[in-house]
Amino acid sequence: MAGAQASITVVGGSRREDYVLPVGMTIAGLLALIEVDLTDLQARLTLGGGRAVDPSDVIGRDIPSGSVVTIVGSQESAQAIADDRQASNSRRFQPAMASSAFMFAALILTLVGVAAPTAALFVDVGQALPPLVTSPWFRVTSGLLCALMWTAPLMTRKGPTSEFAHLGYCAAAGISLGVGVTPLPGSLTFLPLIVSWSALVLAGLVLFTRPGASARVNVQAFGLIAATMTISSFSALGAVRIAPIVFAASIVFISLAPHLALQVPDHQVLDLPLVMKRLPTIRQTVIAPPSRITQARVKKTVREANTRSLSMLASATVIAFVSGVITAYQLPLNEEKPYAGYATLALCLLAIIGLLTNARAKRDRLTHYGPRVVALAMWATIFFAPEWSEFILRSTGEAAEPTLEMARYVALPLSLSVLAFLAPVIALIRAGREPSALVGRILDIIQGLSLTLLLPAATYGSGLFDLVWRKVL
Repeated sequence: MAGAQASITVVGGSRREDYVLPVGMTIAGLLALIEVDLTDLQARLTLGGGRAVDPSDVIGRDIPSGSVVTIVGSQESAQAIADDRQASNSRRFQPAMASSAFMFAALILTLVGVAAPTAALFVDVGQALPPLVTSPWFRVTSGLLCALMWTAPLMTRKGPTSEFAHLGYCAAAGISLGVGVTPLPGSLTFLPLIVSWSALVLAGLVLFTRPGASARVNVQAFGLIAATMTISSFSALGAVRIAPIVFAASIVFISLAPHLALQVPDHQVLDLPLVMKRLPTIRQTVIAPPSRITQARVKKTVREANTRSLSMLASATVIAFVSGVITAYQLPLNEEKPYAGYATLALCLLAIIGLLTNARAKRDRLTHYGPRVVALAMWATIFFAPEWSEFILRSTGEAAEPTLEMARYVALPLSLSVLAFLAPVIALIRAGREPSALVGRILDIIQGLSLTLLLPAATYGSGLFDLVWRKVL
């Protein structure tokens, strides 16, 4: 057997070659000799009859001499991989181009039809705009058309599926409609209220036309915003600063979004005593049996929970960004008793800590980067708050102005640069190690304390505590 020879024919695509090899060589040795790599191409080996060939088979013993070994998928798999990559890129590129073109056209029409006539009411543009554009009927008609244009993609079957797209389109439609129908400039104070209710109505129309988890979350988010605006406008809470309360509530929703998203239907509850306690009516004696738990229903529940969680995170992150920047910029320190300003400043610092330590174990980009962007925006806004600057100058004198300018234009960029340097370094250090339970526990405690102190700081910083103290006590 030492000098025996065996013949093998290798067929792969358009390639067909005959080999004479010593008996005892394996198929893997033959493939290494002829430089064929099966791992990259995801191919397989078969004999003439279709029997699979293992790379460890021995030629002359497991594989008879004269056999034909066919490499199935050598060229076909490479071509299939290339075609699949090209088709995948094409499938991603075309919707992205269509969405970009639509957003560009919608923004241009909104600026021309809504923003320009509104700006003409407050800024003297002279003869820059024709009389038709500055007329109220043009603004009302353009607002209605722009609102329909922004909501039209959400009502189609193949509309955008991103949670930010749902929220952004409804917000843009509500702003267009609210600004268009509000009689400006006489009703400028009611503009936020009308815009919030317009967004709620349009979000409800989208939910009625195309029901879904994202649409329901958007309706709930705009409903909370509209209710907050209404209560603050038509009650004794008009003197209360709403931004800190909304900001604290949005941070709590960001932390609780994964827990609030999972909703298991009652007919899928496995605990029968729990089902008996949750009867719809007292007189109902016949309990409907729980439906069968199948893989399709479990996947549907998990898919809806993921969609609902991302929608909650998107809504809460956007609300936290807007209300957080307003809260940090309007620190009420320029008063005789700046205790509310101290509480608001503490709220901002606690919020930054809570947002930076939020959802460290999550893998999606929205959970990772959304709260951290809000924290960085607040940190940058605090340096430019006018009340904070006036308070420092009033407390320390005009001599502190150079120090304040240095902190604004040196300390802020330096802190952001250090953070930008430390973030990848910490990520590289943690990549090769197991997560530390002690560090994770310490961060959990810090995050819990910051979230616990958020609501008291927001209550006192907004002036709600003083209002209750005067009215009730």
